[in-house]
Amino acid sequence: MIKKFIMALTAFVMSINIVSAKHIPSVIDKVFLDTDISKSAVGISIQNIDKPRKFYELNYEKPMMPASSQKLITTIPSIKILGENYKFSTKLYKEKNKQEYYLVLGADPYLTTRELKLLLSNIKLPKDKNISKIYIDDSIFDKTEWGEGWQWDDDLNPLIPKYSAYNIDGNLIKITFTPLNNQPPQVETNVFYPIVFMNYVKNGNKNDIKLSRKNYISSNEITLDGEILSKTSVNVPINNMELYFKLRIKDSLKANKLHYYDDFTFKKLPTKNIELIGEITHPIDKAIFDIYENSNNLVAETVFKLAGAKYSNSKGSFEHSYQIIEDFCSANVVDLSTVRIVDGSGVSKNNLLTPKFMTDYLVQLVNNYGYDEVSKMLASPNNEYGTLKNRMLFLQNNLHAKTGTLFDVSSISGFIETRKGNKYAFSIIINDAKSTKIQKKSFEEVLLREIYRNL
Repeated sequence: MIKKFIMALTAFVMSINIVSAKHIPSVIDKVFLDTDISKSAVGISIQNIDKPRKFYELNYEKPMMPASSQKLITTIPSIKILGENYKFSTKLYKEKNKQEYYLVLGADPYLTTRELKLLLSNIKLPKDKNISKIYIDDSIFDKTEWGEGWQWDDDLNPLIPKYSAYNIDGNLIKITFTPLNNQPPQVETNVFYPIVFMNYVKNGNKNDIKLSRKNYISSNEITLDGEILSKTSVNVPINNMELYFKLRIKDSLKANKLHYYDDFTFKKLPTKNIELIGEITHPIDKAIFDIYENSNNLVAETVFKLAGAKYSNSKGSFEHSYQIIEDFCSANVVDLSTVRIVDGSGVSKNNLLTPKFMTDYLVQLVNNYGYDEVSKMLASPNNEYGTLKNRMLFLQNNLHAKTGTLFDVSSISGFIETRKGNKYAFSIIINDAKSTKIQKKSFEEVLLREIYRNL
């Protein structure tokens, strides 16, 4: 009798799970009833991690712009290739028996001018001797400084700076505006860099400054417009990174009372008769946090390109980095033919991914590296920092994800553990010009709550 009761109870519990799975489409349909977002503008894919089973798919094979959720695809394999102990590095070498020095760039996205000064302080000259030559080895990367499809009107967007072997100071320069009595506000930069300002800013009742640059007229001219009430600053991307870096070398030499009268020219580091005399490093752990918690595009692009350099044992380029994705998909039978990836950060509108590709890829990441190892890299809801700050706190201990926001795009992809203890890979991509950012984000949160409750 007891055995029959247990069998009946087991069958009943199984039937509940089956009903829940079958009714998830109706649950999601209900979410759509409470929003103005069209079903045709939303792509959804939900896959069970432990079992090869798809629970819900909507427009799942429709190519859509993923925005920064694409960092899931590019960064995790890159981190694995570079290794968890990898350090960004900028090195200073001296040629033996000569006063010739080699500054070997590692494209460190965290290098600062202050650290460059510290690095160059390792130059110790004999009495009555000057530096004969300083060479720069920038061979770690090719010369491409922006991703395909990055838009010209993002030229002054501080969230999308150029990236190269010459990364320093976040590749940004600070412009400070100070109101003055009976005359236009004063405009200053924090360091010397050749910029011409067309200053039309006026004293007013609020801080509202607009910047524009017409590169086809002059790449060094920035037009300033708007009004300011109090002293304020804005950051703008550096348009000539090599020039900026060389100016900071000059500042660093001067700060160390070192005299140098020649140009800085490129020369690859020799393999003989050299010695390392200084190095500045930063651990990759900081990059993982910045990419997944803060969605830092400069760091994401740099890590992707560095991984490509190591993977190919050659100069870093997008082509070498993309080979990482191609080989991963080939080895794990993930169909790459329906998607298009053109950068490492998701900034470009030329990127097109399908929700199905996203979840297929996420499942294979787990199969290769383990759920805990992959999920711990991603952001979780909290009330302190990151792209999930004050969002989805209901799912605080059950959600590991990467968000994306770009013009008319909102997305979130990652992993969710439901209240039944089931683990799913999911991808929600919204490409909708008619709804607001808040409406898109609210839709994502409501949908994830229903997934948590019903699967």
